[in-house]
Amino acid sequence: MTEEISNEFLLSIIEEKLDAFGVPRRLLGYRYILSAVEKSLYDMNVLDGITKNLYPNMAKQFYTTYGAVERNIRTAIGCMCKNGNAKEIRKIMYYKRKGVHFTNKEFIFATVNEVKKELALRKI
Repeated sequence: MTEEISNEFLLSIIEEKLDAFGVPRRLLGYRYILSAVEKSLYDMNVLDGITKNLYPNMAKQFYTTYGAVERNIRTAIGCMCKNGNAKEIRKIMYYKRKGVHFTNKEFIFATVNEVKKELALRKI
């Protein structure tokens, strides 16, 4: 990820993608996913240790517990899979059987890839 991309611009692209998938903004998990995707764009290695590194670091950042971060992300993904934009979800969930939800790591990884595709399309 290049340094010249402003943080606000990057966050707006991540928000566009999450909104397109139908992740509800009212849920705490939305903010946690937003933060996790942003961190992963700068360093994909954070996803290798999602339970050992990412969740505890995010818990400190948001003044909550590791379990609350994991649970709220899972809840937001579940709501998205149940009520979200099925067409957009199928684009990133093509390998999953119907009715099978993403894991937190799969969703964050897929969202990172979608954001990278969007940045490439915009030639950034």
